[in-house]
Amino acid sequence: MKSKKEHEQTLKSAISNFLHDQHLDTKLAELNIINNWEKLVGALIAKNTTEIKFRGTVLYLKIDSNALRNELNYQRGKIMALVNTESNQQLITDVIIR
Repeated sequence: MKSKKEHEQTLKSAISNFLHDQHLDTKLAELNIINNWEKLVGALIAKNTTEIKFRGTVLYLKIDSNALRNELNYQRGKIMALVNTESNQQLITDVIIR
């Protein structure tokens, strides 16, 4: 018979395992990115971002300013790196800017 100590784990570990088992860890990471968008990209970009959506591994951004939209198209790799670094996982593989 196994002792109780073999089944013990920290609360953080238990929550992390539960989120992973229920496939909620990705959704939680997506919400974290949306909530911290201004911190990630700065006030100017955040102010001009009207929509942030995740579909699978693609991040969709809707930007009001044409000039900023064009500039961000050149910065797609940097945005992917910021998002993936912030989420501590390979959350997205592409960024579509509209």
